[in-house]
Amino acid sequence: MAPRSLIARCPVQQYGCAVIARGVKGLDSLDRRAVSIIVALAVCLVAIVDSRTKDALIFSPDDAYITLHNALALKAGHDPSFIGVSPLYGATSLLHLVVETLLLFAFPPLWTAWIASWVGIMMYGLGLVRLAFAMKLGAFRAILVTFLGMTAGLAPLQMLNGLETGAGMAIVVWCLAIAMDAHAPRWHLPVACAIAPLLRPELVALSGILLADRSWNIAFRDGARSGVHSVACDAKYFIPTLAPWLLFAFVASGHVLPSTITTKRDFFCDPCAPFDMRRGWFEYGLGTYLAAIGILSFAYLALPFTKVGRACAFFIAVFLGAYWLEFPGGISHYECRYLYVCLPIAIYALCTVLATPRAWIRWISGIALVGAALQSAVGLPEHLAYMHATRVYTSRELMPVADWARANIPPTAHVLIHDAGYISYGTSLHLYDMVGLKSPEAAKLHREITWPSCGRDRPQAFQEFAREVGATHLIASRGWGPIFGFERALRDGGWGLVRLRSAEDGSMGYDVFALTPPQSNP
Repeated sequence: MAPRSLIARCPVQQYGCAVIARGVKGLDSLDRRAVSIIVALAVCLVAIVDSRTKDALIFSPDDAYITLHNALALKAGHDPSFIGVSPLYGATSLLHLVVETLLLFAFPPLWTAWIASWVGIMMYGLGLVRLAFAMKLGAFRAILVTFLGMTAGLAPLQMLNGLETGAGMAIVVWCLAIAMDAHAPRWHLPVACAIAPLLRPELVALSGILLADRSWNIAFRDGARSGVHSVACDAKYFIPTLAPWLLFAFVASGHVLPSTITTKRDFFCDPCAPFDMRRGWFEYGLGTYLAAIGILSFAYLALPFTKVGRACAFFIAVFLGAYWLEFPGGISHYECRYLYVCLPIAIYALCTVLATPRAWIRWISGIALVGAALQSAVGLPEHLAYMHATRVYTSRELMPVADWARANIPPTAHVLIHDAGYISYGTSLHLYDMVGLKSPEAAKLHREITWPSCGRDRPQAFQEFAREVGATHLIASRGWGPIFGFERALRDGGWGLVRLRSAEDGSMGYDVFALTPPQSNP
């Protein structure tokens, strides 16, 4: 039997809550299918409104455009900008890339990124509904939970960033919903868990933990033989779902797993930073994320009280531990986007206390749900305005430098870059990524030179890379330039730099330089 409505328990019902209580009771009579239809229609309506806004097809961050460029290259069968490099090289989300590639056969490029984002949003919303009903919350609270999950903090910005973030959030909530649904077919969880790392590689930890937790519980309840049988049954579905994608990645790129985190570690050398600095990065990233989701952040405290919750808590510990060891500064990148795969876990934790048998806990958690939903609703205009502000950088800085480069840099030039996204989408120039995310040669140099020296010899890696590729031009932002010293490294190595284009004063825009190699300079 569905729990009684929170409002029906209102102590001031005698003063006017009766009408609201009857309305909520009527709403609670809706089943999961009806609520799913309501949520799907609401998402479609918001998507139509979004499609009419002037910046709907402008994305932030720059990485959205490298995914789009990779999809275009995969569709064409070769990469015109990164010569000899597989379109899959540097792609973090294999499934998201393939979805965008398939959409390119029916839609213009920018619309493919937009549609892929909204498909992820749709799946996320429907997953939240399924989770709420799997935990027997009723229609009213299912709608509130779904609204909260889709609007908390900067979730709208993350889901509309042109990347796989929304789809990653969706697969997490679906894995949790299936794990909590006693009537779900046996094969649903291993298949969902196999899909998860195809969207975000770090979710392989969540997949393994959820599957191991289920088998452990079966073994504890029914004996070791049943636990082993559970593992074999999960593997029967998990491996055939995941293996073809890994084979495709290996054949297309020579790599089974994405190399992006390792490449970023070798370039940024975050683990070499002093302990206090790494702690500061971590505290800032976590604090920013938790402050953004507000009241909902307290839901994480409920994780230790359920079996699946403890599995989720273990995943969060592994997730944060991996970032601490490999890329501690990364958790704050792009408005903490990597942390938002943990948002559905907060929703799950809130659902567990909403579904508890203890009435007083349900009452308090119901108030928290309403308060968190109101907080998200009140903060939504500000967060949407912030999303617009992040897109302004793309329109004011990335687009103009790509237009200028397309008009003024010869097509035979070899251009050094560090932001590989819009410049690769907006031009057909021959590009060489100094970070190494799209240029294996640079990744190798950073692995051999930058990382062993904890970043001290990074200028040498830049010089070697520029020499190897025969660089003729450099495009560098004023945000990154002073930190990593692209210009200074080349000048110190004897390269000549002539400024061809200057960013606007006071901006973090892009300067363009013509380069001459050391032997050509007196």
